[in-house]
Amino acid sequence: GQTSYDVTANAFSAALMREKIRRMVLRDRNHPSLIIYNLCNEDAVWYSLRQEVMEEMHRLDETRLVVNTSGGNNGGYAVAIQHIRPYESAIRMDFTDNHTVGATTFFAEKDFNIHVPNDQQTSIMYWGEVKCYVGPENWYEIGKAFNGIKATKGSGYKGYNYSYYLDFGRKIEAFFTKHNMKGCGSGVIQSPGDISKTAGNGKMYNDGRNAQNILSYDKADGYAINAWSGGNGLEGTSGWYSGIVDDGRNVKGDPAIYAYYTRPVQIVIQRKIAADGIGGKTFDVSGKPAFKIKLINQGLLPAGNYKLVLRLKDGAGKYDESYREEISVLVAAGNVFAQDIRTNYAIMLKENLRGGFVTLEGELYNTENKKVADGAEQILLTNRPGFKDSFKGLTGEVYEWADAKTALENANAAVADFDPKVVSHYIVAAGTPDDITLNAMLSKVKNNGATLLVKFDTIWAEKLKSKGVLSADVTEWGAPQSGHWKGNGFGYIDYLVGSTGILDIQTISTTAWEVPGNPNGFYPFESNYPTHVYGTYVARPDVLRVLIGVIDYGKGKIVLDPTYPVDDHHPLNDLLFYNILTMKIKINEG
Repeated sequence: GQTSYDVTANAFSAALMREKIRRMVLRDRNHPSLIIYNLCNEDAVWYSLRQEVMEEMHRLDETRLVVNTSGGNNGGYAVAIQHIRPYESAIRMDFTDNHTVGATTFFAEKDFNIHVPNDQQTSIMYWGEVKCYVGPENWYEIGKAFNGIKATKGSGYKGYNYSYYLDFGRKIEAFFTKHNMKGCGSGVIQSPGDISKTAGNGKMYNDGRNAQNILSYDKADGYAINAWSGGNGLEGTSGWYSGIVDDGRNVKGDPAIYAYYTRPVQIVIQRKIAADGIGGKTFDVSGKPAFKIKLINQGLLPAGNYKLVLRLKDGAGKYDESYREEISVLVAAGNVFAQDIRTNYAIMLKENLRGGFVTLEGELYNTENKKVADGAEQILLTNRPGFKDSFKGLTGEVYEWADAKTALENANAAVADFDPKVVSHYIVAAGTPDDITLNAMLSKVKNNGATLLVKFDTIWAEKLKSKGVLSADVTEWGAPQSGHWKGNGFGYIDYLVGSTGILDIQTISTTAWEVPGNPNGFYPFESNYPTHVYGTYVARPDVLRVLIGVIDYGKGKIVLDPTYPVDDHHPLNDLLFYNILTMKIKINEG
């Protein structure tokens, strides 16, 4: 952004500016996706040459908006920007371009409170650089594309950053094959390229929620998600990675997530930020969630009377009809593209709700009782007693993991301290087991089909290698993530979060709204027994980590889980812990 050279300094540079812009307009004016001609980013400079150039651009193409500068270099509603509107001729000042570029590692709930129009605003209001959440490149797919180019151009073709994509792509491909990932879990990972794509779903969510928020204000006139292209992979920390696609034009996550939040007709339900004892995103059963409810209607629903039906679904996917409510809605339509329905819709949670993802769903019906729009929002609920039905008929044992034992007792699970002589369905273990104890645990898994959930760390890595369960040392730990346009580090957890997500997605991202912080991971994951991965972390330039790994060990399974432990008393951590012990861990079934 901003100009670094005064093009009016001499006749040559001024003429060069005129000619370059003339050629640009002639080249691009027939492109169907072109909306705005913009002279500079964030400088707010104005002089006669700019006026002359803007008028020439408009003469060559009167169908587009011509703007002097984006952002104005200081944002805010006070910025008045010189522009020429389509099919007009005068330079006007009633246009403002506000930039909110910046992003944390995870989705920031405060995003719901920005991009809010000023009620006194009369200018065109355009949000020109919305946030800058990052996503991973698809190293495998780009490397595969390079191979295709190389096959066409011959063995002499190198490419200046060919090896960067190819080498990490091959590493990901070997990881995919080694851990039998196709068809494992929810089935979202069908190819090596799906690993980084699924890890990028947080970007799809984060960008989608900001886009939805802007669309939900009738006074907002347009937006552009910040999208810097990536570097060459060799530039250290200077690359910018907020683009929604990578350098190979691979979308950095599941586009269905972004599409869901940008539908032209939808009910918008947003969590309200916690204040005065209500609102937030995580709750126990004494909590009071609160929501804003709006309608986006981009000229598709006619004006008239409608009915909004609100329902609440708990963490087990069950509806509690006591929360059902009908709200009369008068749809304005016409030139009103968005309207409020409720600015503060609060509910009281009940003890009968199972914990995990609790979803408030809204469906809009016309006078013929036909559904014409819908939407949903989620919170996370801690309610350990609500998981009691999941443990019916199961017995468990605990070894040196006090927080895990408490969590199981809170869920009314039949659990006791580890006893080598007892046969149980599952064992949860931390601490430092001696050889006799560890041999007894492994025997129960191998011979009796028990599930052994390990709070995996360096001690357990050494112990399991000494027993031949792991065949190589674990040498890499951690899964750091960072934000802003230079951000790096992305992960996902699949299947074990359950099937109660919006869009029926059984996967969460470790950079979206659900997580309490960065995950933890390990590498390599080597065993002479079959292995499976239910969570992966990737980072530039070539970092892979396993977030949750499973080993098929005889009749049972060993789950290595260093990430989001139940000790942290977070509803997502509880959900993962309980699901690992009670869900059938799906493996590759071909």
